[in-house]
Amino acid sequence: MKFSKKNENLIHDSGIIKDKRFYKSKIFVGLCQLFSVILIILGILAIFAK
Repeated sequence: MKFSKKNENLIHDSGIIKDKRFYKSKIFVGLCQLFSVILIILGILAIFAK
């Protein structure tokens, strides 16, 4: 009985770790998109400033 309980905990923990990694990668992708949008806006502003 103890053994099965340990396995459940391991599965549960790995699920949490996967979620954290997933959210981190999602945030990272979001930041990259935001950064690229800012660069595009700055580029457009630079063109109009000339």
